[in-house]
Amino acid sequence: EAREANPQFEGQTIAIGYNYGEARTYGFYTDQDSRARFFTNLGFVVPEELKEIAGEFFYADLSAERIDLFDQDVLVFLGLQFAQGGSEAIEADPLISQLQVAQDGRIVFVPTEYDDALQFGTVLSLEYALEGIVPALQVALPAPEATETP
Repeated sequence: EAREANPQFEGQTIAIGYNYGEARTYGFYTDQDSRARFFTNLGFVVPEELKEIAGEFFYADLSAERIDLFDQDVLVFLGLQFAQGGSEAIEADPLISQLQVAQDGRIVFVPTEYDDALQFGTVLSLEYALEGIVPALQVALPAPEATETP
């Protein structure tokens, strides 16, 4: 239902990132991870380049030189409880703030309670995650306004 109600998500690229440690290490999840599958089930696509970097793993760290791979249609950050300084520190990071996705306001920071719901992956928790995450995705990628035909 959420996918059908948001056709603007279909085929849009997404990076599902995380940040940890004092060294501001960034990483991402591929569509082999249940958290990323939540987004692909909404119609988003994890770019092939990210999948290639991860190889046979469902996640990988991203070097500062390749932070450009976060510059997708939408960038979602999970695991904010592990990011020193939280979303504010990530937004202020010069590596992130120079990305077009950041400049256009297409970053979604998933609060811990919804992140936990994604990780639990139950029927009830996923419904809760949809209620909390889909509205933020709609802000990042609004549906095109309907135009009236004369």
